[in-house]
Amino acid sequence: MTEHRVPADSRTEGSQDSKTAVSRLAHGPVGAASSRSDSTQKCFSYLPSVLDSRNSNTVFYWIDVLLQKVRDHQVPFPRSSYCLAMPMVAGYLAARAVTPRGHERSRNQPGPGLEDFASGFGADLAAALAQAPAGADPQAAYGKAFATVTEYLLDCSCAVAFDRFIGNLPDRSGVTEAIVWGEIAGQAVMRSRSGDDSEPGLSGYNLGRYPRPHHPLKWQAAWREESRVPELASRTNVGGIFPGFGKIALWTSCRQTPLRADFFHNPAGPDFAEDFDLLRSVGGAQSMVRTPDQTQSALFWSGIPGGVTIAGHFLLIAILALRDRGLDFLGLARVFALIGMVQSDVTVQAWDSKYHFDIMRPETAIRCRGGALGNSDPRVTLDKDWCSAIPTPEYPAYTSSHSAIAAAGTEILRHLLQSDRIQIAQTAPDAELWLDGAAPQRQWASLSEILEDCGMSRIFGGVNWLLDHEKAVEFACITARNALSRFLPDEL
Repeated sequence: MTEHRVPADSRTEGSQDSKTAVSRLAHGPVGAASSRSDSTQKCFSYLPSVLDSRNSNTVFYWIDVLLQKVRDHQVPFPRSSYCLAMPMVAGYLAARAVTPRGHERSRNQPGPGLEDFASGFGADLAAALAQAPAGADPQAAYGKAFATVTEYLLDCSCAVAFDRFIGNLPDRSGVTEAIVWGEIAGQAVMRSRSGDDSEPGLSGYNLGRYPRPHHPLKWQAAWREESRVPELASRTNVGGIFPGFGKIALWTSCRQTPLRADFFHNPAGPDFAEDFDLLRSVGGAQSMVRTPDQTQSALFWSGIPGGVTIAGHFLLIAILALRDRGLDFLGLARVFALIGMVQSDVTVQAWDSKYHFDIMRPETAIRCRGGALGNSDPRVTLDKDWCSAIPTPEYPAYTSSHSAIAAAGTEILRHLLQSDRIQIAQTAPDAELWLDGAAPQRQWASLSEILEDCGMSRIFGGVNWLLDHEKAVEFACITARNALSRFLPDEL
């Protein structure tokens, strides 16, 4: 198992500010959506924090609109990963279908032709896209298809955003035809995903698809009096959220089922004792060994309830990474469609493992079952006063969806940029919703640093086992590489 112990010279008490922030977050979500005032429900854009005007373009505009809709409609994770993917796919396919063949492949636009991409979603969609009208404006088609799918998925209106978008397009022919075509293309993409088990009634319920195993590490809801879901304090048999999400059909793979991680630790073995001791020492709200920087990492990646979620957060990181890399409109549209699809797929993959293995969170193990796991290591003991530094999620631990999304995203960016080195600084998204506006900031010098920071933040926050992170990275990278070989082979 990879060593991630806290260095001896860092085993000092964190700053008082860091401990106060962790204590506040551990006892309830900072800037919780339920406590928003009217003044915080403004439709603030995410782009000013990641772009200047010279980098503005159609793709980033519509991603920003979508992130605002996810936030304003409080779309929860993991549902957000699916809802972020489909509009980007629809927008790209609609625009590519009306691009004249002589302009399909430009120097700055990666990947094979439309037929190669669309064929991955079935013959019916490929046939529908073949009916695209000549002369329609690609960017207008992108916007209309994107808006059509967004309105359907989130039950919202994009009319104001679309009117603003069309009004800012340069005067050119083919806009009217593109609007009609964009709606047709968006509907065709939605039809291609009908029956994919993504409906809330299927993804939100178990429906007997994951029989609960009988083992000492069996998941139950973490509970405490100040739980952000009050009824969990008195219910130990409550089910986890979205237990059917792992059965959603994949975007980028022909597999019938997602890749599934290997077995978790034997709770009586030495590897589990190491993981248990690491989490108890570094992941607690009152940890004396977690450094201030590790605390900031946990807070930064934890996200705000009612915000863009980890899936939206990583799209903003991708914008930061690609904003000045010279990709043209179609190249950028294609790349973000791929990132969206892979994010959705690795989330499905993580959720499948979560409910197949049904592994408890560290807080449950440390507070409730430490002495009943059959482990003779003296470090595996009960601590009824321990609680995680950030709120423990209400679903099983293994594997980590944060780590999966970060691994997949950085893998794709690394192939596109042909380098691991990158200088990025970011303030946590949804800064306006953080208590007192105290949104944490991070900066990184490489994509590997981003992945490690995101994945380990869940250990520093006390909500994931180290093995959750390691296995999520392993299998998400496989999924991302397979998707790259299928949809962006020219870049490999």
